[in-house]
Amino acid sequence: NTIVTALATLSIFWNADKYWIQNKIIKHQLRQLKSAIEFERSENKELTDDQLKSFFNKHQRILREFHLYWEGVMTEKDNGDKDH
Repeated sequence: NTIVTALATLSIFWNADKYWIQNKIIKHQLRQLKSAIEFERSENKELTDDQLKSFFNKHQRILREFHLYWEGVMTEKDNGDKDH
């Protein structure tokens, strides 16, 4: 009972489901990008500079969203720690 109570309490603070879902979303976005790159390469063999820039920008956007999300999580956690 103690372990279940401790895990339930931790899940309230950590919100593991939300984190798991966010990681799945980002992983899916990266897989979509990879699939798009592979498709373009199969069609054209060589990617143009414009295509490469576009794919790079999409990759950077996904990573930026990932980092912003986790920065927000850490800020929330830090603010929660300060409240106690």
